[in-house]
Amino acid sequence: MAGYVDIDDGDVASGIRTKMNNIGGDDTISIRMISAIAQAAAELGYFDTDTIVYAIAENAFYKYNGSIWVEYTSLPTSADLEDYVEIAGDDMTGELGVPSIQLDISYAGGFGKGQLGWDESNKTFSIGMNANVVQQTGLEAYVYVINKSGDEIVNGSAVSLIGVSSDLVAITLTDATSNVSSRAYIGVTTEDIADDGEGYVTIQGAIRDINTNAFDAGDVIYVDPVTPGTFTDTQPNAPDNSIVVGIVEIKGISTGRIMLAIKPSGRLVDLSDVNGTPLTTDGQFLVWDQSNQYFDNNYNIVDYRRKDEVAFGEISIAGNAVAQSITAGATYIVSNAFDTNGLSSNCTPDATNNKITITSTGKYRVNGNFSFYGINNVIYFGAIFSDGVEQDQIHFSRKISTSGDVGSSSLDGFIDVTSVPIDVDFRIRQDQGTAKNITVSYANLNVHRIGE
Repeated sequence: MAGYVDIDDGDVASGIRTKMNNIGGDDTISIRMISAIAQAAAELGYFDTDTIVYAIAENAFYKYNGSIWVEYTSLPTSADLEDYVEIAGDDMTGELGVPSIQLDISYAGGFGKGQLGWDESNKTFSIGMNANVVQQTGLEAYVYVINKSGDEIVNGSAVSLIGVSSDLVAITLTDATSNVSSRAYIGVTTEDIADDGEGYVTIQGAIRDINTNAFDAGDVIYVDPVTPGTFTDTQPNAPDNSIVVGIVEIKGISTGRIMLAIKPSGRLVDLSDVNGTPLTTDGQFLVWDQSNQYFDNNYNIVDYRRKDEVAFGEISIAGNAVAQSITAGATYIVSNAFDTNGLSSNCTPDATNNKITITSTGKYRVNGNFSFYGINNVIYFGAIFSDGVEQDQIHFSRKISTSGDVGSSSLDGFIDVTSVPIDVDFRIRQDQGTAKNITVSYANLNVHRIGE
């Protein structure tokens, strides 16, 4: 049993050979070899004065105290031997109770696959993962993936999960225009990964040696919705997804560095307590459903708006001198006199087509004032129509005297609008058996919402 010392120094090897040549007497060869190794190592600084090496020879235990071998009068305990391992050729078995390992903090070389050493620039120890990737231990984390995008994915690309292949998670470039791809975003590649090839994706820490020359240090960057997998410093707006990638630490063409801050932005409809009713209509909003314990967006503001919502509209004419022929009989003819649209809200005045279109349900007041002249001794009738239906409660009649005059009339009433849109217009008829002219010189037609 002996302590393990890795001696590859030429001076040490020379010292061992000298000691072995000088040791003689009754010692067995094993004692002489161990003694020679221990003495040479001690003299060259490989052992301190507290080092103890145990050896077995001629049915007795010996210990080396740093200068000579002395017989151990009692058997060593397991505690005495716990700091040592058994050596057979290049193999060691057992536990090496080393309280700490001091790495060479001045090391400035590279890190090949499987090589570990102190990385002074990052203030941690680094491990070579493969020929392309060196992990700064404690500062970053990776996931090993397979590229199933159909093309090579270059180092420094935002990627999303798309499934599993060959017992590895499969990735493709992140598409910020896709809700599915955005929710599956996991990180940024830390090496080029060929199509159907395997490699590492950084999910925490820094991405090094990439092109960040388009940005400035301190810029927050996002997945670019224009080109999948790339970055932009302009935050995307809906309906594109805003996925925070991280912050630029170093600006450079091949020496750029980004510190990741994985933060896909969620959508309201994707929350776990929101029902999946599709958003298909303007005005949909969320309402809590206590019985089902989720928010349901199957409601519309049109059905729940304030009862005092304002809606009104007006059309008018002033100084008209063009007559309109009104056919004989009881059929109403739409007055074509209007030429001006007035004020409006939630209604659409349309003087060109002599109507007002109502676009909100509710109770409406409809009124109008008319100044006209026509044929002597003719009775003219005026009425309001809603979507082609006469409103009997909103009408007037006026007879032009035998001597002729200018008539004026007004009408006023209410209609109940339960579905929209509807058209409101003013129509005229006369009581004679033949067509008669009428000239509406001044007029206005108004609608005004007064309640639900």
